[in-house]
Amino acid sequence: MKLLAQETANALPYVALAASIERLLHDTRVVVPPRLVHRLSDQGSLFVMPASDPQWAITKLITFVADNPSRRLPAIQGDVLVFGVRDGRLLCMLDGPTVTARRTAAVSLLAAQQLAPDPGGKLLLVGAGVQGRSHLEAFAQGLGVKQVMVASRSRASAEAMVQHAVKLGLQAQVVDKPDDALAECSLVVTATSAQQVAMRATPRDDAFVCAVGAFTPEMVEWAPEVCVYMAHHGRVVVDTRDADHEAGDLLQAGCDVTQYPSLQDVVRGMGLLRPIDLALHLPLRYEDETRLGRLADARDGDLLQFEAVVQSCQVVFKPRRQLQAVVSDGTDICTLRFFNFYPNMQKALEVGRHVRLRGELRGGFMGYTMMHPTVQAAGVPLAAALTPVYPSTAELPQAYLRKAVLGGLARALQSDAFAETIAPEHLPPRTWGLRESLQFLHHPPPDVSLGELEDRSHPAWQRLKAEELLAQQLSQLKAKRERQLLNAPVLAHSLRAEGVLAQLQARLPFALTRAQQRVVHDIANDLARAVPMHRLLQGDVGSGKTVVAALAAAQCIDAGWQCALMAPTEILAEQHFAKLVGWLAPVLQPLGLQVAWLTGSQKKKERDAMLAMVASGQAALVIGTHAVIQDKVRFKSLGLAIIDEQHRFGVAQRLALRQKLSDADSGEEHTDSAPQEPHLLMMSATPIPRTLAMSYYADLDVSTIDELPPGRTPVVTKLLADTRRDELVERMRSQLQAGRQVYWVCPLIEESEALDLRNATDTHEQLCRALPDVMIGLLHSRMPQAEKKAVMSLFVQGQMGVLVSTTVIEVGVDVPNASLMVIEHAERFGLSQLHQLRGRVGRGAAASACVLLYALGEHGRLSDTARERLRAMVETGDGFEIARRDLEIRGPGEFLGARQSGAAMLRFADLATDTELLQWAQQLAPVMLDQYPDRAERHVQRWLGGKSDFLKA
Repeated sequence: MKLLAQETANALPYVALAASIERLLHDTRVVVPPRLVHRLSDQGSLFVMPASDPQWAITKLITFVADNPSRRLPAIQGDVLVFGVRDGRLLCMLDGPTVTARRTAAVSLLAAQQLAPDPGGKLLLVGAGVQGRSHLEAFAQGLGVKQVMVASRSRASAEAMVQHAVKLGLQAQVVDKPDDALAECSLVVTATSAQQVAMRATPRDDAFVCAVGAFTPEMVEWAPEVCVYMAHHGRVVVDTRDADHEAGDLLQAGCDVTQYPSLQDVVRGMGLLRPIDLALHLPLRYEDETRLGRLADARDGDLLQFEAVVQSCQVVFKPRRQLQAVVSDGTDICTLRFFNFYPNMQKALEVGRHVRLRGELRGGFMGYTMMHPTVQAAGVPLAAALTPVYPSTAELPQAYLRKAVLGGLARALQSDAFAETIAPEHLPPRTWGLRESLQFLHHPPPDVSLGELEDRSHPAWQRLKAEELLAQQLSQLKAKRERQLLNAPVLAHSLRAEGVLAQLQARLPFALTRAQQRVVHDIANDLARAVPMHRLLQGDVGSGKTVVAALAAAQCIDAGWQCALMAPTEILAEQHFAKLVGWLAPVLQPLGLQVAWLTGSQKKKERDAMLAMVASGQAALVIGTHAVIQDKVRFKSLGLAIIDEQHRFGVAQRLALRQKLSDADSGEEHTDSAPQEPHLLMMSATPIPRTLAMSYYADLDVSTIDELPPGRTPVVTKLLADTRRDELVERMRSQLQAGRQVYWVCPLIEESEALDLRNATDTHEQLCRALPDVMIGLLHSRMPQAEKKAVMSLFVQGQMGVLVSTTVIEVGVDVPNASLMVIEHAERFGLSQLHQLRGRVGRGAAASACVLLYALGEHGRLSDTARERLRAMVETGDGFEIARRDLEIRGPGEFLGARQSGAAMLRFADLATDTELLQWAQQLAPVMLDQYPDRAERHVQRWLGGKSDFLKA
């Protein structure tokens, strides 16, 4: 490789340089992926492709080979990868910091020596730049070319190239139109973009065509023999993995989805791994290709399919190059426009042809137009069913994905993948058979009600939704029953005077509400059982969940076991630590016990000391972030784990905690018992609607604190346009002068090119200028932990008047003196998130307010969804009503967090509208598990496979 670079630098003659490249082609051999061998083994040609973007290159290569075996690789700008397929092996890469025009021309020469039928014939050179000059010299030296015709966008450049050719001893002339010279030339070199020099004629059958420059579809189309591309610059790495990306492109080539292993890598994200997955990949919508319409009956914006006669077809250049055709169906005329087209499109739209067109009709002053409609010959039989449109990606074009899905459906229906698992007497009313439903949804007849298909109220949809909900309920109920068979430490409820629980209750400066007392009683009973507790504690912002968690921890410690509390952010974890240390430390210290603190930002010495306390059992209560579940953390006897804001943790973190619970040592004093799994208490300040509790949380026991402690001040919520922010700043002064504090929340940390939103950094600077006598702090996630801690401490202590922050203060921060919350760009936040932020104020006796600043955006109005969210915030402060409305607006994702990962989310059912089907599934699940366990297992595997663990996380 170095030799080649040296030879290039020494200006070796082109013939010698080409020989060096050929030598390298045969010295370096790397295996080519088998599918390329399958596609190209009969070609026996030399190809040059870019290594910097191999996926795109091979996409084009496979596509052109599939369309026409005579097509080769299009020209693409990038790094250079040279390979031959005579024996199915990768031959060589060009190396070096730059691939010069000389080296480009040398490889073109090598290709011509191997492939050109008439290497000494007349040369047509399109382009008169550096690449054109190098190719002229190379072909003159290496092929013995004597005659050359030069075409260029600049006639002066073409004449200069002719003079250079004459100096080399060649006969040369300028041609104004390269099309006119194609018939005379057996060698064609295009050293310019086809966008600059339009060539629409076809070279001779025996011509060798070498395309150098940026790829355009036109260039490939008129180069039927071979397009050999040499990059102008680039560094190349030998790596066959570069060629291993073409899943979607194999579909383009007409391959079976399951035929190539690499395809699974691309479609894995869509879950299309098996025929059953493809069969359950249902359409988003449908297009009606079963009937023909008339232009006279159509309206602007209609999706119309009609047949017409082509009246004119031409390439025009205003405002940009495009193919323009005028057609008539006898009732009106329509202009077709194509900005990206091949010459075969011109043939399909020859004047006088009868064609069938389909596209979106646009009306205007000049009549109807269609942009890039689909074109086919008239008279082809119409479709018998509606055409499905499937959820897709850029790698999977709709036409080929449709072919793959329907192929998977056919294979799945031939197997027992969709054998009935529900007895007929247990089916919900007005539902169809499973196989019948699937076939119908993939091939609906043209007379079906599109409304029923789109809102999924059709009996076929009802059957699939029922199946899905039943699978979820079976999985959850099975998990709950399996957990009932596990052992857990018995954490007996004790009220002995010297116990931690009794002392904590005596030290509390407030009385528990009735709701808190009820929940504490439920948890205490669970902890006293030998079955692992899995309970979700939910309550509105400020309802007093932390004290309930503290009492549960005290009961655990009284029984001689350790308790761990994990929070999603360090700020929230630190709030818990400060509060629980204040309550429990005076009680634990006389017993020789401590409260440990574990976070990712701790220094090694402090962390090691905490880990030792946890392992020895001296740390009765461990509080921290995800650091609590790291490998180095070893509990002596973990009896209870508490997860705050559980929906903010990912699947992997929650499953890791479950494993940590299962792996925890029972401790020396508990060695006589069987392996035990600690109890689990999850807390959420985002109230969960009843339908979610019935579905995604069916494996949990749910406790609700539905009563706020006395003394909480209702928060008044106001909407304010962003244009009135100066008025708001003036009103803030009175709050600050009264000794109150203010939160100001922004959606971004810094200015963003992609989003024109207020950011925390700029807002902080603006408020500092507007309120020079007030200490204004800035808090966001990128700050060092020590700096965040210092800022938060000043605000909590009341020394800082205004805290400008991102949503890092969304949960857990408790500053009773803060009475005003300002939220920038409130229209960009979710409803539950807005409610959480509002909950940071109103924690003291002072009247509190939440101001939602909104911007109208480019169109001068809010979106319907944003308007609904802001209206809900103003109309209610009830967290459960907020949760219900948020479920209607956004779906279950906001509440579920990681439970929505992968395929665990419901794909077909809608919890807001399918409550009757959910109740049916709840009632049938225990019957199936008890009476038809085999059917129940098959049903779960069909719908969830191994993904049911996500629902348990």
